[in-house]
Amino acid sequence: MKLTTIQASALKSCFEVLKDILNDVNIYFKPTGVYITTLDTARTSLIDLFLAAENFEEYECPEPIVAGVNISNTFKLLKSITNNDILKLSITSKEFMNFEIESDLKKTTTKFELKLLDINENIYEVPEIPMNVTTSIPAIDFQRICRDMSNIGSEIKIIRKDNIFSLSCMGDFANQETSIECVENIDSDICGIYSLRYLNIFTKATSICSMVQVLQERANRFLVLKYSIANLGELKFYLATKVEDV
Repeated sequence: MKLTTIQASALKSCFEVLKDILNDVNIYFKPTGVYITTLDTARTSLIDLFLAAENFEEYECPEPIVAGVNISNTFKLLKSITNNDILKLSITSKEFMNFEIESDLKKTTTKFELKLLDINENIYEVPEIPMNVTTSIPAIDFQRICRDMSNIGSEIKIIRKDNIFSLSCMGDFANQETSIECVENIDSDICGIYSLRYLNIFTKATSICSMVQVLQERANRFLVLKYSIANLGELKFYLATKVEDV
């Protein structure tokens, strides 16, 4: 397997987010692209990453390869990447993943060998969930609202009604509600309660792209946050809906 991308800084930002919720993970390199599908360390949310093969400057992977890595250690190698750097990855043995970071500006090439891990991990399938409503909002605004509300309470209620996207929380000393007007109307209301702790971790992906898509379903089992990773692919977080106390 070998790949090359000029969007190295976006990949670095992606791993910077993942290191806060994942430890040892299998990365699946397939002819169609790069995949990570796993549960977080607390096994309460699902992380789904896909980078399409055609979006790399070079991508060769005739046969599927499973590469076990520690996300924090991987990020340590990617941390030196700056804007406009080129990243090359290759796997030629079961022991190492090879990194090569090229900087035209500095006229430097840095190479790393990352030791691969043998991870006995369950294979997770992304649930086939029809998401009925998609709300696109500036990622930095969604991050700020979640961060502010976490100072008040531990849970956030997210409602989409007609053309209004509403976020609210309740705490011991205060309540907060923020409403955002959307372009499209929807036929029926969708409402769910979610953990602010996890949303504050997920919204660190704000550094990856300017907009976040908030996907909701009428069955109200999951909330999905979808972030684009530059032009490489997408990162999705699935968070289970909390049962509202009666």
